[in-house]
Amino acid sequence: MKEHLDILEAFVVGLRSKTKSIPFQVLIKENDRIELQVGSNTEAVMALSVCDPDRPSLNVSYPKLTIKKNGERHTGEVESKGCLDAGVEWIF
Repeated sequence: MKEHLDILEAFVVGLRSKTKSIPFQVLIKENDRIELQVGSNTEAVMALSVCDPDRPSLNVSYPKLTIKKNGERHTGEVESKGCLDAGVEWIF
């Protein structure tokens, strides 16, 4: 849907202006979703799709690193639905 892509592209433009010190690149741009790589780590990928175009709000998925006291590391996928711009910026 073109409307969804317009919302996502506008969000990316706003994100670039607010997070100038954090480099990111658009990996995938489709009709209803965008994937961003944050920094140089190829595993640091955030996927965005439109949840509600009237609000507008976004669905976001991103990797989360958990480190246990014994040093064991685990990466899992987190999904947040209905995030407003400020919420996605905080995750970013």
